[in-house]
Amino acid sequence: SVPKLARSSIACISAGLNMSQGTEYTLALPAFSNCAVWDLDREVWSAEAHYNTTIFVMGDVTVMDGGSLDLSGCDVRLWKTPQTTFGLWAYQGDISIAGSTFTPMLSQSPGLPLGVRMTVSGGANLSIAGSGLSWTPIVSYGSVRVNDSSLSESAVAGIYSESSWLSLSNVSLSYFSDGIKAYGSGLVCRNVTAEHCAASGIYASNCLVELANSSMRANDRGVYAAGSRGNATGVNISNNSNGFSLERSEIAVDGARFFGNAGYGLQMYRCSAPVGNVVASGNTMGLSLTESAPRIANLTANSNCYGIYSYASAPHLVDSSFDGNQIG
Repeated sequence: SVPKLARSSIACISAGLNMSQGTEYTLALPAFSNCAVWDLDREVWSAEAHYNTTIFVMGDVTVMDGGSLDLSGCDVRLWKTPQTTFGLWAYQGDISIAGSTFTPMLSQSPGLPLGVRMTVSGGANLSIAGSGLSWTPIVSYGSVRVNDSSLSESAVAGIYSESSWLSLSNVSLSYFSDGIKAYGSGLVCRNVTAEHCAASGIYASNCLVELANSSMRANDRGVYAAGSRGNATGVNISNNSNGFSLERSEIAVDGARFFGNAGYGLQMYRCSAPVGNVVASGNTMGLSLTESAPRIANLTANSNCYGIYSYASAPHLVDSSFDGNQIG
C-alpha cells in the first residue's frame, strides 16, 4: 500500500530558482509551509504519494512500470521551461489525483503558462477526482476516470481518447476546441457539462457511447457522433449553433431536451435508432432527418421553424405533438 505522507519530503519556506526561458532570470517563490520543487524531468518507479502539498513542476513527470503517483489535496503549479514537453505521463504505472488543482505558474517575463498534458498509455490508469484543472488536456490510450472535476481553457481538446476507456462523472469542460474528442473508445459521461467549445462539446467517432443527464451549452455543436452506438438519456442540448448530430450511428435518444439551438436540435443521417420522450423547442429544426427511419415516440416539437425536417426519410411517429412551428 502507498504510505500516506502528511508532508512532502521537501519542505521549503522560500526558494530562489534560476530558470531559463529565453533568458535567465531568478524567480522568487512565496513562502509555503509544505512544498516540493520538481525542477528536472522525473521518472517514478515506485509508489510515491503527496498530500496537501504545493508542488512546482518544471519538467516532465513519467510514471514507469511498477510505479504510482498519488496526489491528494495538492496545489500543482506548472511552469513552461525548456525541460517540459508534455507534463504528466502514466507510461506503464498509474496516476491517481484527488481534490487537487492544476494551474499555470506565470513567469515574471514573458509570462507563458504551460499547456501541460496528462498522457495515459495502454495498460496504465489515470484517476482524477474532486480536482480543478486549467490548461490541462488529457490524452488517453489506456484507462481514464475523471470524477467531480473541472477542466477549462485550451486551444485543443480537453480530453483526447483513442482506443481506450474513458469514464467521466460530474465533470465540467469549458472553452476548448472539443470538450471531449474520442476515437474507437468506450465513452461514459454522467452529469457532464460542456460549454463554450469552438467545435463540439463531445466528438465521438466509432465509439461505444453512454451519455446520461449531461448538458451541452453554447458550443458550435453540442454532440457529434459518427459510426457510434449506445444511448443518450436525459441530455439537455441548448443554445448551441447546432445540437446533437448522429451520422451513421445507432445511439438511442430518450428523455432529451433540445432548446434554442440556432440550427437543428437533433440531426440524424442514415440512422434508425429510436427517439423517445423528446422535447424540441425554439430551434430552427427541431429534428432533421436525412435517409433515416427512426421510431419517434412522445415527441413534443413546438415553436421551431420546422418541427421535423425530413429528406428521403421514413420516420415512424407515435403519440407526438406539434404546436407553434412555422412548418410541421
